[in-house]
Amino acid sequence: MNNHIDHQDDEIMKLKKLILETPVEINLTDRIMQHYGKNNIKIKNVTRHYSKGWRKAWISIAASIIFLTIIAGTAFISPTMAASIKQIPGLSSIFQFADDLGLRIADEKGLLTKIDASDTHNGLTVRATAVSFDGTRVSIGIEREGADNSHLGSIAVEDLKLFINGESIKTYAASEDNNLSIFMSPSQDKNAMILEFADLKNQGGKTFPKKFELTLNFTVPGIKEQFNLYLPVEMNTENNLVLTPNINRKYGDINFKLKKIEFTPVTTNLTTQIELPQNMSISQLYSSNEAIGYDLFDENGKKMQLISGNGWSPTGGGIQISDTRFAPFESTPKSIIIKPYKYVYKADSKNEFQLDENGNIKVKYIPELQITVPITTK
Repeated sequence: MNNHIDHQDDEIMKLKKLILETPVEINLTDRIMQHYGKNNIKIKNVTRHYSKGWRKAWISIAASIIFLTIIAGTAFISPTMAASIKQIPGLSSIFQFADDLGLRIADEKGLLTKIDASDTHNGLTVRATAVSFDGTRVSIGIEREGADNSHLGSIAVEDLKLFINGESIKTYAASEDNNLSIFMSPSQDKNAMILEFADLKNQGGKTFPKKFELTLNFTVPGIKEQFNLYLPVEMNTENNLVLTPNINRKYGDINFKLKKIEFTPVTTNLTTQIELPQNMSISQLYSSNEAIGYDLFDENGKKMQLISGNGWSPTGGGIQISDTRFAPFESTPKSIIIKPYKYVYKADSKNEFQLDENGNIKVKYIPELQITVPITTK
């Protein structure tokens, strides 16, 4: 079955290559470096994958996949084209074109709630159209209509505040030093984006309720009035697999621990901890170019798509606890492999990464910290 899927992926990629002769290269150096030295570390991945729905379409409607492949390779699409795309069977929400395999699976499998929460000011309507909550992260599709003024550019929000059942989302954090990270990802449609956040239950915070009302307060550049959206949120998955292996590895002064693994149909969440000697701090790792990241692989060596992450030093010193979210597995794997690494910098530079021929940041894996975890469901 996997060989068949891989063959379909190869065919799709060949077609995309024929249509898109000029590749787009993305340099994430500045985006990552601006967070160095901070306790709250945010990571965002921009790698594209194809969902099962696209693979099925390749078999049944080849003409449609040609059209969709052209759109997927375009930086943005027009409102008219976006409206037309939504009429295509199977493309039911903004998640269908997300740079996030898990959200495309959520769309394909109906692991989301379709909503219509909107507010309008100065001729601009901002609307939430879909929300997915898998127990690890909340993802919301946001769209705008009208007021197509040039100064607005792509959809943007400012002074964003979130409330769960009327309480500030800050009450779900472990402390004022570890507020919840909010991620905003652009969409293929310039009039849409995906807003996302995750709880901090693995970092001393409170777990989100399985069902709650979410309130979004924000402003839009060029409009003084505040927008308010009220969204019903309900957990869309059941029987998530949660493991607590608590496996330790050591490399020099670094102790690396895999504390928890959460498998959902939408996300794979890994909770890890880095611990240093008492005379060292996490900020020293960053300032000395010794920061540790890691990749996740399945038992066949396939690297999983990185989605986002956040980390916190509860003592403000030598301990950092992180949650890192990856793409979901199609089925429960027999084992997973975690490969910690260090970033590779340009010579005599503390803020410029070396890039490979594809524009990706080079890393050096640390074999001493590698962890292989057999996965059992009993």
